[in-house]
Amino acid sequence: MKNWLWGRPSKRRFFDMNKLIVILITSLILAACQPANPTLPSAQSVDVPQAVEATVLPTSMDTPQSEEIAPPAVVSTPQSSETAAPADIPASQSASGAVVHITPNRSEPGDGFGQAVAADGETIVVGAPLAEGRKGAVYVFVREGNQWRETSRLTAADGMANDVFGQSVAISGETLVIGASGHPALGFATGAAYVFQYQQGSWVQTQKLTSSTALDIRFGWSVAIDGQTIVVGAPYRSDQGEIINVGSAIVFANDGQGWVQQARLTGRSGGARSSDQFGWSVAIRDSTLAVGAHLANAVYLYRLSNGVWQEEAFLKGNGNTGQFGYSVSLAQDTLAVGAPTTSDLNTRAGAAFVYMRQPNGWAETAQLSSDGLRPGSLLGWSVDLHGDVIVAGARESDGLADLEKSGVAYAYQLNGGSSVLLGEFYASNPARFDHFGHAVAVTPDFILVGAPGQDAASGSVYVISLG
Repeated sequence: MKNWLWGRPSKRRFFDMNKLIVILITSLILAACQPANPTLPSAQSVDVPQAVEATVLPTSMDTPQSEEIAPPAVVSTPQSSETAAPADIPASQSASGAVVHITPNRSEPGDGFGQAVAADGETIVVGAPLAEGRKGAVYVFVREGNQWRETSRLTAADGMANDVFGQSVAISGETLVIGASGHPALGFATGAAYVFQYQQGSWVQTQKLTSSTALDIRFGWSVAIDGQTIVVGAPYRSDQGEIINVGSAIVFANDGQGWVQQARLTGRSGGARSSDQFGWSVAIRDSTLAVGAHLANAVYLYRLSNGVWQEEAFLKGNGNTGQFGYSVSLAQDTLAVGAPTTSDLNTRAGAAFVYMRQPNGWAETAQLSSDGLRPGSLLGWSVDLHGDVIVAGARESDGLADLEKSGVAYAYQLNGGSSVLLGEFYASNPARFDHFGHAVAVTPDFILVGAPGQDAASGSVYVISLG
């Protein structure tokens, strides 16, 4: 690939606009976002079903007050699909060889724009699950020449308060999947996932996916798609009160008429137990599926064989590894795993791990970190992998300016069993609780980084060209 190293990879780098740096606008942070805990963000109570009362669901920028962290459970709702007139992104540069700052045409404090991101080709998808009084929306941007244009604002046809539409997003070609884990499809917060298809120049909702059982609580917490297969995580699944928050992942296949449930995975062969939260993260590529169970410090790998998803490997974090499986990404025979509370360098500094499929199974080939990580940075909160490039977010990092939880993202290049730190993306004008790096995506042409806490938590996204 094209060399895009900025100086020595072992050192921090500060970039300005003309040197491909990420520019963050000074944010006004809501007082509610300030943590009561010096290391982890505080949590707000969210009404959850009786079966999951033992776990406090996080909201927006918050995480639970416990030994484990949890991402924004965002609880909001959509309404109907809208298509916005294309408009140039404010304060943007050329999309070629530059950094582009993206905000939606319609933005309010607390929207959380950038909590979920996905990209495919020349299309970017961004979730704002707290928009419209925590209803939620998803925005689509398309690169047209040297401009990124907002082309659509999507909501669900049957949306209602606290659906959390846009908590998770995934795109493959002309199919888009959006998670709404708060939607009461089969009961309170059982969740749903919505499929949109690009038809005649616009995105049209074509199907609403739900689980076959109301036990799969928070269905839509995570989503992934590759070709004709969709995977939806429901990490708060509880089986008739016997085990709580064990989690599940539901696989859907397109039979030509629509999406039908193909499998319901529970991770039991690996010894799933209460609070594993299997399905917290999901990824799929070709016939390989990865499911994270971060509170079990584990990742399950499945392979499609004769139409059946069979467990291929059970990967377990060791030693100081913390919440291994919090984020996952697949690229052919390579797996990236985020473990944000790993304490190898510093307490909860975090790390990302790389595994490759070998003739005798999956083997760890690299552990990704940085000498500059401080305690509580939570590297591995987000990961994405494309080819030989991995991007990992550390949204709780204090960044270059020592501003609390302003965030940072790292890019690494893999080379067999080794890795090189390609770059560190910091804010030149950051603010506390920007949470830059909360969500990341990478394509052959650019890196996408979400900063949902920016500008009074209205949020923003940055596109960093690899050209």
